[in-house]
Amino acid sequence: MVQFDSQLKELASRDDVPIDERVTSLGIVAPRLRPLPDDVFSLLTSRFTDEVGPLNRLSAASTLSQARLTDKQFSAVTKIIEREGPLTVRLLAISF
Repeated sequence: MVQFDSQLKELASRDDVPIDERVTSLGIVAPRLRPLPDDVFSLLTSRFTDEVGPLNRLSAASTLSQARLTDKQFSAVTKIIEREGPLTVRLLAISF
């Protein structure tokens, strides 16, 4: 999959692509983004709202759990864990 990283990152950065497809693209490349860029982190963490369904939140949590986070990003994830339910907390906790 590494050979497609640049295309997947480009797809994830496009505002005309549905956000769930963008998150899926990021899920493939996130383990190789070191550290996770702040704009990507913001996109993923924006998925943790009541308006976003549980499966889409799981997808974002899974992507974050595979990413190399900065200290500031870890701190932000702890705040998400405080308000999330057991379904996503399990995945988010993996990043620690």
